[in-house]
Order: sequence, then structure tokens, then C-alpha cells
Amino acid sequence: MPDRISDQSPAKAIPSEPTVVLALSGKSGPIAVEIEYQVSHERAREFYNAITPFRRVRQRNGAFNWSISRDVASADVWIERYHLPTWDDYLRQRSRLTEVERGLSGEVEALLDRPPQVRRLLERPVGSVRWRTETPDHGTMMESTIL
Repeated sequence: MPDRISDQSPAKAIPSEPTVVLALSGKSGPIAVEIEYQVSHERAREFYNAITPFRRVRQRNGAFNWSISRDVASADVWIERYHLPTWDDYLRQRSRLTEVERGLSGEVEALLDRPPQVRRLLERPVGSVRWRTETPDHGTMMESTIL
């Protein structure tokens, strides 16, 4: 049986643009993405089996350090987390979904109690930020190109 994820037909629709209030450039990064899913206890195993293929999907699209976690204080909350090197890599990753991957996403979303909540985080490793008085800590995003 052929691997469904290996079908590289591009998806027709690009997801909506993320809200950005930081002054990002295309080289800003690394970017951490957290997606929170709410899944009833009865569907937990089914959800886990549906979300697991996303590791390969995210990696194919440039992500690294993919993980799926379950909240120990709230058993119906799951967090998918992965990283991308730069903001441009994140934007490119969003535009590279295939029809098969979009279908996998639909299978996951059918199991959810509410729409997923997405957080996009600009990571700041210790010592990486060199603040200058004139450097804004927020503002408009610099232009990035979606390839």
C-alpha cells in the first residue's frame, strides 16, 4: 500500500495569515509553534493515532523537534510543538501543505471538541538578544515573501 504522506500534490487553499505585532524580519527566529487541541477522553487514543503522522508532515516542511504532549492537569488538552529556524521558514512551511496533508488535518479536526488554538513564538535563547535603546520590542512586521 502506498504511503499517503508521500503524495506531494499541493493543497489548493493557503491558511489565513497569522496575527503579528512584533517587528519580525524573514530571518527572525527560531520560531516555536504550539498548537493546542481539546479532545475528549473517549477519543484520546484515536486522536493520538491521527496526530502521529504529523511528525513526518512537519519535518517534510522544514520543522524540527516535533512533539505531542498531554496536559497532566487537564487530560483533554494536547499540545503539538515544533520549531522552524526562521520566520520565512515558518511562512514557507504553511504554504507547502499537500492535499493529503490537508486531509490528515481534517481527520484530526473531526476529533476535536473545539478548533485548535495556535501560538507562534519567537524564541529568545539566553544571550541572543542585544537590546539597543532605539530597537523597538514591538511594531510592524517587515516584509517576508511566501515562496
